[in-house]
Amino acid sequence: MTQVARRTERGKQRSVVLINAAARLFLKNGYENTSVDEIIQKAGGSKSHVYQEFGGKEGLFLAVVSHLCDKVQLSIAHVSVNSLSPEEGLKKLASAFLSELLGPEHIAFQRLIFCEAARFPKAGKIWFERGPQTTRKTFSSFIRKKMEDGELKVGDADTAATLFHDMLGGTLMHRTWLRIDKVPSEEEIAELVRSSVQLFLYGYTIQIER
Repeated sequence: MTQVARRTERGKQRSVVLINAAARLFLKNGYENTSVDEIIQKAGGSKSHVYQEFGGKEGLFLAVVSHLCDKVQLSIAHVSVNSLSPEEGLKKLASAFLSELLGPEHIAFQRLIFCEAARFPKAGKIWFERGPQTTRKTFSSFIRKKMEDGELKVGDADTAATLFHDMLGGTLMHRTWLRIDKVPSEEEIAELVRSSVQLFLYGYTIQIER
């Protein structure tokens, strides 16, 4: 490995450490109450690297938003469902999705985004495109395959995925991140998955004429 390559690799590693440290502080204290000095104190390195790599605190915040979105998607994208029936596949995807959506880190992330989106519209756009929109694409890919295989009614898979996604990411999630209720129990989550899949399949299962 050349000296330049080693410097580049070290720079990437420093950036990862910075993003992780910044994520913890932004989630805990919010954007306004977190300083670059505090992040450097936790992560090490220098201010010059923050400004050189991210352009400053705002750029680092946007990098954190992308990083946290990608963490959620990794756990969903790696769920193997193509060989499963529509019912079992949707249940598995929904369970993985809600496990992340209702986790403490993601709840804190939701609060952060909704607090800062007006100040940083770009952060809201990143969250929407790399969060909900990406999840919908994962759902859509599975639904489209089942439509093509003749296991679900043929229709607009993207619309179907949006309807399914929004059934899951509604009231239960809102009540949790608004602290209206305690964190949902496993039984409540399982019931939401079961009822959402059942309702979805009621509309999209092929009815066999007798």
